[in-house]
Amino acid sequence: MTKLNRLGASSRNFDLVFWQILSPSIRMAATSEMTVIHHKFKKRQLDALRLNRNVTALRKVEYS
Repeated sequence: MTKLNRLGASSRNFDLVFWQILSPSIRMAATSEMTVIHHKFKKRQLDALRLNRNVTALRKVEYS
């Protein structure tokens, strides 16, 4: 899908329709790709995007 507009004259309707047509998995893949592009553009480390799996403490909770 494409649409040509004058700069500043566009409405959000086309964007909403475009993204709603796509499946959730394709939307998630696009979101992930845009996040990586943004981090590269800002010259941030891509390791910051990884899931943080640090565990600081485990405690057994006893219920009375």
